[in-house]
Amino acid sequence: MINEFVNRLLEEKGILKGQDPEVQKQLRADLEKRVEDRINAAILREIPERELGTFEKRMEVATDEEIQVYLKSVIPDMDQILAAELVHFQATYLNA
Repeated sequence: MINEFVNRLLEEKGILKGQDPEVQKQLRADLEKRVEDRINAAILREIPERELGTFEKRMEVATDEEIQVYLKSVIPDMDQILAAELVHFQATYLNA
């Protein structure tokens, strides 16, 4: 999901044209990291404080899928929150 989002942003921005493949790879990696950071910040902002300890423990042992299920159970509107975060990131990135 993040890979596709980042590829679409880079294509819309036109930043990859004429770039060396190694530079393109680095641009993608950098942008993916920024998107992941924004998503993680949104999750931490929305997760109920009483769930932070449980969340931290699950991050150590659970699979990605189990973590997603857990997060959706404690943040009922998680999909909407993430979608809004991606839209905001896209607008900021494309207008920079």
